[in-house]
Amino acid sequence: MNQNDNSFPTQELHLSRWLGFTVLLAALIIFPGNSFSQEPQQGLSLLQAVGLTVSLQPNILMRREQVNNQAGVLRQNTGKFDLTVKSSLEKKVEKTPLTMDQQESFGNLITTYDQDTLTTTVGLEKQFRTGIKIGPNMKVYRSGSNLDNFFMFNTVPDNYSTLNFTLEIPLLKGFGQDVAGADEKTAGVNLEATRLDLTHTVSQSVLTTVQAYWSYLGAKKKLEIYRESEGSASKLVDNLQQLVAAKENPVTDLVQSQASLAEKTALRITAEQQLLEAQKGLGLAMGLKSQEVLALPPPRDSYPEPVAGRADNIADKKEKCLLLAEKYRADLLALKEKEKAAQILLVAAQKNLKPELNATLGLGYGGLQESGNFKDYLNAVNHNTAGLNYSAALTFKYPLGNNAAQGAAAQRLAQRRQSHIQVIDLDRKIRSNVLVTLEALPRYRAGLKKAREAVALYRRGYDDENLRFRMGMSTIIDLITVQNRLSTAMVTEVDSHLDYANAIIRLRYETGTLILKEKEQYRLEMKRLILIPDANGAT
Repeated sequence: MNQNDNSFPTQELHLSRWLGFTVLLAALIIFPGNSFSQEPQQGLSLLQAVGLTVSLQPNILMRREQVNNQAGVLRQNTGKFDLTVKSSLEKKVEKTPLTMDQQESFGNLITTYDQDTLTTTVGLEKQFRTGIKIGPNMKVYRSGSNLDNFFMFNTVPDNYSTLNFTLEIPLLKGFGQDVAGADEKTAGVNLEATRLDLTHTVSQSVLTTVQAYWSYLGAKKKLEIYRESEGSASKLVDNLQQLVAAKENPVTDLVQSQASLAEKTALRITAEQQLLEAQKGLGLAMGLKSQEVLALPPPRDSYPEPVAGRADNIADKKEKCLLLAEKYRADLLALKEKEKAAQILLVAAQKNLKPELNATLGLGYGGLQESGNFKDYLNAVNHNTAGLNYSAALTFKYPLGNNAAQGAAAQRLAQRRQSHIQVIDLDRKIRSNVLVTLEALPRYRAGLKKAREAVALYRRGYDDENLRFRMGMSTIIDLITVQNRLSTAMVTEVDSHLDYANAIIRLRYETGTLILKEKEQYRLEMKRLILIPDANGAT
């Protein structure tokens, strides 16, 4: 196996599927990103399968969109503290009918009172994360009417201006960053939790793909075993047909060998279907389309071999592996972040049990410019100013019973407790899985060793039994029995090796050391797929 590594961005890999699966197969044979140059090898490597999984798996793609969605939630909550500009321009004309007496007072020259106003408002609003709000505001107002045309009043349109600065301070409910900034803080923490969920989904998908790859390899090896067994049985039938024809063996020997061949052919046919099922399992785990699954090439890599000396140190690794899981398991870290978010909301809800008491302060001045010229409209801001105007107000609000706030606090407390229970529950499951997997490794290693011994012994036994049969010292039943036991032992060896390979990848997954995240990329290393972790999470 080539111990290489590849990095895959968290953004979706844009594969040109419309070119057909031929392009994908080319990518499987010569995978981009390898830092070595050699002759292309036929088949699918483990790193290639894992790399395509990270890029194509629908669960990963959906989780990435959840990260994008949560980033939008954070930005939305941050927007509450943006500086907001407000402005308005209003032109208003009102006509009010005059009474007969009023008309006579104006010499019956007018029948309505026409008022023409123009109002311009410009202001700023800003809420701070402490709950305090500020709002400077400037208003220019121009008022005129048809009464201005009468010399007896000697008036011209008036231009007024006001400049106000307001400050709103929550004194009890709603005061402080723990309350006003709670939603933003929670969204930020939840964003980190969602990113950790993405990392865990990638780890889960990689685990599933590696296990499916090993199953695919196991199905391929078993098919080879059954084909070999079928071939041996076919040769035995051919030999016995000649011996029976020469009347050197009874016909019953031929019948027994033909029955054995039929049995082995049936096993081979079943193994072919099992290989197809394993191929489908790997393709679906990688996120391939149906037509791509059926065109998936055979596995190229072999099962990891036990490393001398590592099995004896398993007991010493228990505490180290538990520490690795506590430090690197992304789903556990995500739940801890969600617990932190629940705590933020709980604190805010408890502080909001207080009555609502707000202080509002205002400062400002007014201006006046008497002029009929429109160009003097804005001059009212700095002409004939008067002030300083000021205002102060206290607003108190408290619902009797306070049921809404009490109910919200009770919900937040329950959610906080649920989050804590989830952390404790997952932690105990992870610890149990780590310890059980560690215990399994030396057993699978020992089982693999014994399975290989059994295969070697049965091979020798089969050769001896075949020789004895040719010499007439053994029966066809004895030969077929030993042959069947050899095939069974070979299948057991494959299963034992599969168990050992799966135990390694399972331990990697349980300790959170299956993948390595670097900024916005996931680094996949072959050693993380075939070797148990050390105290630092590497090998």
